[in-house]
Parts: sequence; structure tokens; C-alpha cells
Amino acid sequence: MHLNGMKVIQDALAAVSQRIRTACQRAGRSEQDVSLIAVTKGVAGQRMVDLPALGISRVGESRVQELLAKQKLLDAALEWHFIGKLQTNKVRSLINRVQLIHSLDRSELAHEISIRSVEANATTSVLLQINCLEAEERNGIPFGDALRFLEQTSKLPGIRITGLMTIAPQGDEAIVRPVFRRLYELRNKIDEEKLPGVKLEHLSMGMSEDFEIAIEEGATLIRVGSALFGPRSR
Repeated sequence: MHLNGMKVIQDALAAVSQRIRTACQRAGRSEQDVSLIAVTKGVAGQRMVDLPALGISRVGESRVQELLAKQKLLDAALEWHFIGKLQTNKVRSLINRVQLIHSLDRSELAHEISIRSVEANATTSVLLQINCLEAEERNGIPFGDALRFLEQTSKLPGIRITGLMTIAPQGDEAIVRPVFRRLYELRNKIDEEKLPGVKLEHLSMGMSEDFEIAIEEGATLIRVGSALFGPRSR
């Protein structure tokens, strides 16, 4: 990466880190409880080479082919997360290549991840994507179906469910905060059920425009792209 490019990302990371720090202070939380996933969709692989040196170790991609192409170029020190809509015919390519799939949103996908993981003698960690608004046009498991879906999916071999994910609609705090709070409360409700083998460590919620609210509402993983890398061309 060109030195000027590194400086731009370094400065952006410092600003994001300060926002994280301030949000954690407001919420009475430790910064160590919140992990930054740098969303690198549309960021050229050459721009990502020095990310570990800048202190960025976790990256999130939403396109399988883009993720695989970048993995060939970049140092293995990066931890890869898949955060986009996942097609079943692309699952095999991700097994043993990502730390976490954030977007398990339907039974068909759960069964495919299970089959391909067992074939590879692997256990794949996933988050359930929850539609907290239960609006038909939004992706995710309907909020009211989450517990039943979790009970069924947790019995599949080769899958480890480690938390929940949601995407809030764009809007002001009055719209966004209830979505994140609802996911936090759902996680607590599920924990009370004490399902065998289920430990929901993570809440993946919050992006560049709303991650501070997400942190205040209990996020452990925040997905930040444009605040680090600027607007993407695609």
C-alpha cells in the first residue's frame, strides 16, 4: 500500500477507535468486549496488504469470489468473516476458509453448511441473521421464529451457532436503537432456555453510521466499512 494510502486508513482507524472507546465508556463496557470487523467489499487487495500492520486483523467480505481472490493475495494473519447473503452453491468454497459466517438466514442454507462441513471434517461457526422488524422485504429469520430455528439448527452436525446478527434500517436513533435492543433481548431470552450445546457469545450489529448505538445496546462485533475506507465504487 502507498504510504499516503496507509496514512488515510490509519487516521480513519484512529477516528473509529475513538468512537468505539467513547461508546463503550457511555455504556460502561470494556473496549475488549467489542471487536471491529473491517468491511473490505470493493477494497482492492493491494490496499489491504498492510492492514495487520495498522492494527486491523479481522475483515468482512460479502461476496464469495471476492473473498477467495483476496485470500490468495494476502497474509494469513487476517481473520476472515463472511457477512453477505450466502447462496447454497457457494457454501463449499467457504468451509475452512472463514472464521465466522454472519448470515445464516434459512433452513436450506443451514443444511448445506452442515453437509459441506461434515464432508470436510470441519465445524463451521455461524451467526443467525435475525429480521428484528419482521418486514417481508428484509433478509433474515423472522424474529418470532428465531428460537424454533435455533433449536432445530443446533442439532445439525458440523455447525456451531455462536451468536446473532441483524441489520438495522437506515434512519435516526429512534428507529435504529429498538432494533439493536430487540436483538440483545432475544439473545438473553435464548440464554434462559439453556439449549444443549448453544452458547451465544456474539451479537453482530452496527455499521459505519450506527455502530455506536449498537455498542451501547450490547454489540460484540461491529461491521465498519465506509468509515475506514471511504465510499465504495460498487
